Amino acid sequence: QLLEAVRLGALRPVFGRLFKCGFFHRQSVVLVTGLVCLASRWQVMGGRPPKFQPMDNPASFANSTLTRFLSYNYIYSLNGWLLVCPQWLCFDWAMGCVPLVETMTE
Repeated sequence: QLLEAVRLGALRPVFGRLFKCGFFHRQSVVLVTGLVCLASRWQVMGGRPPKFQPMDNPASFANSTLTRFLSYNYIYSLNGWLLVCPQWLCFDWAMGCVPLVETMTE
């Protein structure tokens, strides 16, 4: 039934409106721009993924799953609070600026 509707041109008005308003054009521009940005980033990094050190992201290098879970959730809540009330901002949160949360009581 769908093929019959396509053959008879029943979907032409729907797709015609999308092409007229530039929907596919805008989406293709966004797609191509994103791919160019990704390719440029990959080229700048020398074709290798980044290598993080424990001081760059201490929560990722924590041995305990509980510590990682609590620390990431603390970081998420801290970032949410900074969106609401930006009382203190920092350009680089590495080097132990945000302490690890190791127990539920911290």
